[in-house]
Amino acid sequence: MLYFLITGHKPADARSRMEARSAELAAPKQYNVKVKKGWMKLIHQCVELEKKKRISSCRAVREELQRLLKHEKERS
Repeated sequence: MLYFLITGHKPADARSRMEARSAELAAPKQYNVKVKKGWMKLIHQCVELEKKKRISSCRAVREELQRLLKHEKERS
């Protein structure tokens, strides 16, 4: 959902990425969207195909979102 909110495009699903042998999502710059590294890192952690590399819980996602938002607020 975060990828869609940022880019306006639905990411490829896990099955499609597995069949294509590419776990990578389309880069947001393909949609003329600039995304900071921290946000993309979180997106990649959420859609990671390997379970042990995937972010572990909703709580962990919430904490990372809060950290990223706090960082954004401090920079503005």
